[in-house]
Amino acid sequence: MKKPPRQSLALVCDEDRLLALSIAEALRPRGWTVRIATTYREAKAGCSAHPQLVILSTGLDITDHIGKAAPLAARIMLTTGGPARSRVAGAVAAIGKRPLDMGKLIEAVGKVQKFRGSRVPDSGLKTTDSGLSPIIGASLVWLAALDRARKLANLDNPVLITGESGTGKELVAALIHRESRRAAREFVPINCAAMPEHLLESELFGHVKGAFTGAAESKQGLLEYADGGTVLLDEISAMPLTLQPKLLRFLQEKTVRRVGGNAHVRVNVRILAATNETLQAAVKARQFRADLMYRLDVLRVELPPLRERAGDVALLARYFLKRAAAEMGKPEPELTVAAVRRLECHAWPGNVRELESAMVRAVAEGEME
Repeated sequence: MKKPPRQSLALVCDEDRLLALSIAEALRPRGWTVRIATTYREAKAGCSAHPQLVILSTGLDITDHIGKAAPLAARIMLTTGGPARSRVAGAVAAIGKRPLDMGKLIEAVGKVQKFRGSRVPDSGLKTTDSGLSPIIGASLVWLAALDRARKLANLDNPVLITGESGTGKELVAALIHRESRRAAREFVPINCAAMPEHLLESELFGHVKGAFTGAAESKQGLLEYADGGTVLLDEISAMPLTLQPKLLRFLQEKTVRRVGGNAHVRVNVRILAATNETLQAAVKARQFRADLMYRLDVLRVELPPLRERAGDVALLARYFLKRAAAEMGKPEPELTVAAVRRLECHAWPGNVRELESAMVRAVAEGEME
């Protein structure tokens, strides 16, 4: 097993000192510095040391202090209450402690250390578009998705980013661009569902003067504009069928022909596509070309819904509360333990976008229910 960095600190919180010691002895050979807490006071003090990993029992539930002092710490719950209890605690894993399955615990710790390098602090990464939020998350499924995106960044193949609405597909696309060799050039997101067919074609490919009514001058398309960079085709499943062959030809030949023109211009653009629907279903419904799907679905990054990102709700909620309070010039509402538990028990069908709206309302109304 690969060792985490030497400075990595694990905090083990359990009333049973012998159990805590046995866990510490299992972690230390794997490179962790371990701090033990057997009382609430010791556990609270341990959070102030900013651990990267907290292993805690239901008897020493210090999730409020973890959220404030070490919000990006991965949490593993030692519980007799099962997975439901771990969800409330924001844990990435729940391990039964009567008796403790040490092998399962070490396996969970191994997953934590595997993706620790993908973790992004809430004050860190921003995309080339300053209007986008930073990427925030510490759950294993989210870090695994980011790890996958980073591994694909320096390839030139198309990437299909899938996930429910509001899961952060544009943010991840911008991350892929930022960490690629194309980072110094343009990142251009285009929403295929946001404009009518003729306008979308003109935006993508450009047009020559007189190509259609109102075309008073020639215009460069976004594919030309992004030469050397990256283009995100968001909501790709909504692209009109009549426009799909032209996109397919571009992917095959890497040339652009403006609307109404004859010249073919060669451009070097990486195409990313995003969808909240399965392209296979759209193909079956004859709303999407199968040959275009195969061109776009070469490499894939699947983003988990917020309800599966254990522990990330509190991280995101705190970030959105702080940002909304700063923008409105209002005090930041307190995010209590009870409030966090209610937030983590909600299914969030609108994912991160829904959570952001809820936090903005909380600031506007001056309370966090």
